[in-house]
Amino acid sequence: MLIEKGFLVGMMVRHCKKCVMPDTRPRIVFDEEGVCNACRFAEMRKKVNWAEMKKKFEAICDKYRSREGKWDCIIPASGGKDSSLIAYKMKYEYDMHPLTVTFAPVLYTDAGSKNIESMRRAGIDNLVMYPNRGVLSKLCRKMFIEFGDPFIPWVIGVYSFPLRVAINYRIPLVVYAEPGEAMYGGSTKVSKEEVTEETLRATVKTGDAKDWKQPENWTELFPKGEITKNDLGPYLLPTQKELDGANVKAIYFAYYHPWGAYQNYQFVKKHIGFNTLGSRMLGTYQDYSSIDDKIDGLYMYLMYLKFGFARCTKDACKDVRDGRLARSKAVELVKKYDGEFPYTGAELKEILDFLQMDKKELFRVLEKFRNKELFEKVNGRWRLKHPIR
Repeated sequence: MLIEKGFLVGMMVRHCKKCVMPDTRPRIVFDEEGVCNACRFAEMRKKVNWAEMKKKFEAICDKYRSREGKWDCIIPASGGKDSSLIAYKMKYEYDMHPLTVTFAPVLYTDAGSKNIESMRRAGIDNLVMYPNRGVLSKLCRKMFIEFGDPFIPWVIGVYSFPLRVAINYRIPLVVYAEPGEAMYGGSTKVSKEEVTEETLRATVKTGDAKDWKQPENWTELFPKGEITKNDLGPYLLPTQKELDGANVKAIYFAYYHPWGAYQNYQFVKKHIGFNTLGSRMLGTYQDYSSIDDKIDGLYMYLMYLKFGFARCTKDACKDVRDGRLARSKAVELVKKYDGEFPYTGAELKEILDFLQMDKKELFRVLEKFRNKELFEKVNGRWRLKHPIR
């Protein structure tokens, strides 16, 4: 397999025999039977003794639980279904004293704002970090233009800021949701229960020799003085030395518990009144996953242009692995919705205003990242050369 400027070239695209993920997904691995490592990981999890894993998790809680009513754990929380579930269970099932820490979405959706408030009304303490909007706008614009990923600053902030809060306030336990790389087809370094500096960097790794997407290198992307080191505090990942020095342990909740997008949604819908979009999100068939941030749609669309799959594929793969969707139906949905442009009208204008560009520039940048090895033009329209069958 040859990788050129981040794109897969000179190859036929294969799709997993169990789910619908193509082998163009970065870091995914297919075995000799044509099954992806995410599906194999899901099979392995079905054999786990979850009663025993819960006992191990209870032991961790017993070790860190405060007897004085102080915050004893941090839950990184966007207000989405997964973090809301963890926060609720940590407080009411495990008798912990959680502080949810929110690194605010770039552009909140109405549902996202309501769900953060629903979590608070359910009795969960919440600290929100709104990073400097001028700096964030410049960072997102630069990452979009240079790397085709406006989401990079938020993704890194979600990991770094809660850990910074834990270090500064001496809160000993941080509970993240799931090891997404391992669960959805990526680096096996994040398949273990603990979150370390190594796993953090594996999660946000670019795959390039010079890791220029790490925040300590971001000032190099701007004219001197436009963005300084002092602007990047919320994004700087803590070192292992800092984590160890503050005795902070960071773990994945899903390592110890059964996990599924739909079952998590059903839980928070029942217990905190979780809000959906009310209609399907453009680019997929459902309305409850990754609905907090409007700029998420741009990230998903760029994924389609680069790698030939988008939001619908990701959602369908999760539902297939959870046994909620037959592969044949998943194929049908992917053909119908994957690659659908994610914005109309006012939402598109909001994206353009935030990125400080007009529609023409937006589409020029998008086309810059279209992988010509995966797409061909037929009758003036782009289409995938190797669609799922």
